[in-house]
Amino acid sequence: MKTRMTTLFVRLAAGAVILAGCANPEDGGGDVTAPVLSAGLVTNTASKDGTTATVKFTSTGAGTCYIVVYPAAEDAPESGAQIESGYGLADIRDTSAAGSDSNAVCLSGLIRGTPYRAHVTVKDRAGIYSAVWSSDEFTPVSGSMDIASADGTAAVVNFTPEEAGACYVAVYLSGAAAPADGAAVEAVCIGGDTGDVKVYTENAEANVPVSVDISGLTAFSAYKAYVTVKNEAGSYSFTPLDYYGPGGGLIFYVSTSGFGGCHYLEAAPADLPGTYQWGGYGTSCDTGTAIGTGAANTAALAACEHGTPSYGSGLHEAARACAAYDGGGCDDWFLPGKEELNLMYTNLKQQGLGGFSRRSYWSSSEIAGNSAWYQSFASGSQDYYSKDSDCSVRAVRAF
Repeated sequence: MKTRMTTLFVRLAAGAVILAGCANPEDGGGDVTAPVLSAGLVTNTASKDGTTATVKFTSTGAGTCYIVVYPAAEDAPESGAQIESGYGLADIRDTSAAGSDSNAVCLSGLIRGTPYRAHVTVKDRAGIYSAVWSSDEFTPVSGSMDIASADGTAAVVNFTPEEAGACYVAVYLSGAAAPADGAAVEAVCIGGDTGDVKVYTENAEANVPVSVDISGLTAFSAYKAYVTVKNEAGSYSFTPLDYYGPGGGLIFYVSTSGFGGCHYLEAAPADLPGTYQWGGYGTSCDTGTAIGTGAANTAALAACEHGTPSYGSGLHEAARACAAYDGGGCDDWFLPGKEELNLMYTNLKQQGLGGFSRRSYWSSSEIAGNSAWYQSFASGSQDYYSKDSDCSVRAVRAF
């Protein structure tokens, strides 16, 4: 047997919710059947730099799931115990829980264009492993659908194909019945534009970026693009492309009616480095919790700082870090409010998008002078912490 080259390992332990790494654990133990990839789910999606993928599968029992990702040519692990024992050799780790429902895990640190396979096992509370489930081969690719007008009626699809062939692009409203594979994308494109489905076709060269201007979209709506390349042998690739904002972040909320003069929320591509206190222990500021309050909260926190707190920092560190962030050349990032943070968890983390950790994240909404709202990105629960506690931070902007 070959010596395994461990490129990426993700360990998943107790505490997440459905589609957030893995699903909520059920009560009780018992044997766990082998996780199975559900029909219609994909094992990879594109990212701007081609270093991430999303592995989706179902588990018929609850417990702890372990995932290891090897180059496709390497041997698959022979048992669940073998997957778990390799944890100490990993460069990249994460934790979550498995339940008897759909699960999604966002993987990062991959190499664009490299074929991989993901190998999954679930260990129930009695310590019994499921059989190892191995995904089909998948190759991380780079691509995105970028909003290109203030009202969202125009966008640009950017994609770098791995092979030469006929390139087909279909753009759908988010939530609409989407094509299941590359052949379905081709069929839609051959049929032409139909209502809110916009299509595009041309020949593509291997590793040569393709940029497609899309117009005529419905204003202030969320979209997703699907790309396939049909090579000379007649085989199809299939790549969903997510919707990105002007700041280079994933769009996670769209409001037709708007909020505070804006219609979209986008999340920064990654957490800000390290962890931060909320800060200002003992100082009560005027903050809100509703969608659209994050920017005003962040500004209010900057205006009500003091230098001699009872505990911790007198500065509102988490809000300051977001306000100082300038990703995508934008200077209007902020610490999300309580409900905005929950939208980010629901629409990104639970879908295996955004590369979030399982840690707790600060909101910009306070409870009182000594505490503020946070959200666990392991369980999805919201609660309050002392303002001198340390949490992760993900900046957000509205446009």
